[in-house]
Amino acid sequence: MMEAKIIVKGIKVNLILGHYPEERLAPREARIDIELSPIDVERALTSDELSDTFNYEIALEIVNKLAASKEYKLIESFTYDIYKEIKALPQIGWVRVLVEKPAAMDGCEATAIELQG
Repeated sequence: MMEAKIIVKGIKVNLILGHYPEERLAPREARIDIELSPIDVERALTSDELSDTFNYEIALEIVNKLAASKEYKLIESFTYDIYKEIKALPQIGWVRVLVEKPAAMDGCEATAIELQG
């Protein structure tokens, strides 16, 4: 049996994300990668119809909606909110969400959390 993943990589959003007061003064960038496996992708492989697959724009809409709707103290809760919304879609069987917070600490490129299942 063939496996397929849809990947939406490098989504960038600005949001209030951080525990410390200086992190909460202004929106900061977060980068998000989403991988998912639709329950039934085989039809789209031959039909060439968007209605037979997962529309990538939905993932982007979910991320943007969440980033605009709430101030987050923890990267974990932002990641979990994205995961929950995508996983709840009826056509999704498996999802992986990686959220990176660039330059979160001196001496490292980014901090990140990944949820999948």
